[in-house]
Amino acid sequence: MIFNATGGGGGTGSIALDTITLTSQPTTKDYKVGQSFSKAGMTVQANYTNGATKTIEDYSVSPSGPLSFGVDHVTISYTEDGVTATQRIDITVTRTEIPIPTQSVQLTYNGLAQSPSWNNYDPTKMDIAGLEEQTNAGNYQVTFTPHEEYSWPGADHTVKTVTWTIKRKAVPVPTLTSSLIYTGSPQAPTWNNYDQTAMSMTGGEAKTDADTYTAIFTLNDNHDWSTGGHDPKSIQWTIAKANCDLKLTPAKITLSPSLMSTTISVSREGDGAITARSDAPTIFSAVAANTTITVTSVNKTTGDGNVLVSVAATKNYNGVTDQKVPVTAEFVPAKAELNAMSWKDIKTVIEAGLASDYWKVGDTKTITINGTVAGFAFTNYQVDVFILGFNHNSAIEGTNRVHFGIGKKNGKLIALCDGNYNSSGSGAGFRMNTSNDNGGGWNASYMRKSVLGGDKNPASPTAGTLLAALPPDLLAVMSMTTKYTDNTGHSSNLEANVTETQDSLFTLAEWEIFGARYYANEYEQKKQQQYEYFKTGAGKDASGRIAYRHTAESSAVWWWLRSAYYCNSYSFCSVNNIGYYNIYIAYYSGGLLPGFSI
Repeated sequence: MIFNATGGGGGTGSIALDTITLTSQPTTKDYKVGQSFSKAGMTVQANYTNGATKTIEDYSVSPSGPLSFGVDHVTISYTEDGVTATQRIDITVTRTEIPIPTQSVQLTYNGLAQSPSWNNYDPTKMDIAGLEEQTNAGNYQVTFTPHEEYSWPGADHTVKTVTWTIKRKAVPVPTLTSSLIYTGSPQAPTWNNYDQTAMSMTGGEAKTDADTYTAIFTLNDNHDWSTGGHDPKSIQWTIAKANCDLKLTPAKITLSPSLMSTTISVSREGDGAITARSDAPTIFSAVAANTTITVTSVNKTTGDGNVLVSVAATKNYNGVTDQKVPVTAEFVPAKAELNAMSWKDIKTVIEAGLASDYWKVGDTKTITINGTVAGFAFTNYQVDVFILGFNHNSAIEGTNRVHFGIGKKNGKLIALCDGNYNSSGSGAGFRMNTSNDNGGGWNASYMRKSVLGGDKNPASPTAGTLLAALPPDLLAVMSMTTKYTDNTGHSSNLEANVTETQDSLFTLAEWEIFGARYYANEYEQKKQQQYEYFKTGAGKDASGRIAYRHTAESSAVWWWLRSAYYCNSYSFCSVNNIGYYNIYIAYYSGGLLPGFSI
């Protein structure tokens, strides 16, 4: 055997392995479980009996594989010629620290079995026990046991119990879907967001009476409120009072000399107390007794008002306050000048048949005309109407009527004139016709339909006519009047051509003014009478028949009559500017002094 020996002679002889030593230590002496010993940095020297040495590399290390926890040294062995030398190297072997697993995704109750997933769970490094799928919300536990070569932080190698959770599912708080109103039958509320798999309810049972009730919603263990918390929720629900269906019969009342007192029958839902009062106690009284209200005139006073009926609220019905039954008391008002009385009171006196006891022919009342009539504008023009006669021609034209003329001012007749007065033409104006023709007589005339508008009911006058320009309170009491006139024209003088029209506003006829026939169909007089005003009143003389232009009251004008001239096809009768009978061509613009009746 040949040696390279330090301090020896290098020859042959009986030389044997004695020991081995480390001339340099290994770089690493600290290991984790599972790592293998590393020779890096280490030099091993063989020592012989003759003092010789040599560096060796064919030594062995034990243990030679992965290191286990608890190993505190490795042994270096070298054998030569049957002689083995060893050397111990102290090392440290520690476990590898691993984190304790945690639940990685929050689970929420969904009615199905669930199990968690984990952060840091590695089945090669640890064992898990106790993991089972769960359905209900709650906290559950598993254990983790690290393998021998691993430990938890801090070198903890104990079994760890870890809690995992299925969170309660959040559900909205129930709300009412609709309101309830008392019907007399049991009713239960309906709810938004009421989930019987998540909660139970008490207090939501059907009820009948109007009231406020409380429903309590209690969650099961798998749910929380979306607003937070788990405690039961108390929610009020209501059956509201129903409106009282109050019916009053009759719907309106008229008191009169023939009906001084009458009753109103009351029908209402529920049993609320009924009260009644008059809002015009100087005109009538109202007294309630059970379901009957007695309405009685007070001193036969004329006027209007209302019976105000109220019903008290009850447990299940709202009350009613001051439902109205209109009352009209139609009694004759006290005597007064015509101009001092309202048109409504004037009508009441007339209908009572007392007009001639209150007033006389020729009495006047001022009205205001507003509006454009056949192209001529009246703006707040005041003129007097005057009584032409009482019960005039009553067998034909109606009983209990007063006929009026329009108009007077400062005691003298006034004729309404447009800006084209005494001119011919086919344009708008106060003409009998817009062509030089009397065909169709009064009935078909432009004057009747387009100037006066008298073919229409006073309740619905035609715009642009004199009827539409009259004050509303007068229109409210005016009547349609039956008038007979020659409604053929064109040189007509036949009895059959004298026919009826219904007029709210009309011009007068020749016979009605003069009581004589000059230019009209001679048969008109069989259906007409002379007005008292022109028979015995101020208009009996020519001077009393002179009318003055309404825009120039010192200027006398001629004015139209409705009678067609019997001798030609283009003229109508008129009153001339000195108060006598005359005729004018149909398309001339003349003065208007129309009449009406109430």
